[in-house]
Amino acid sequence: MSEIIGIGTDVIEIDRVISYCEKNSFFNKYYTEAERKIIEKRKNRAATNFAGKEAVVQQATLIRSD
Repeated sequence: MSEIIGIGTDVIEIDRVISYCEKNSFFNKYYTEAERKIIEKRKNRAATNFAGKEAVVQQATLIRSD
């Protein structure tokens, strides 16, 4: 079982993620079809979803390094 090494807060610029999503390569690479449908209706969800994915990847990387 892994222990908590630290707790942090990720800060993400919503406008930056939205502008990245205007590039189809980024949008299609990082979001599923279901997420893309949601984001097309509510652009700010792009940042929320991306931050969540990043947190999961960070945690998975920590677990894998144990």
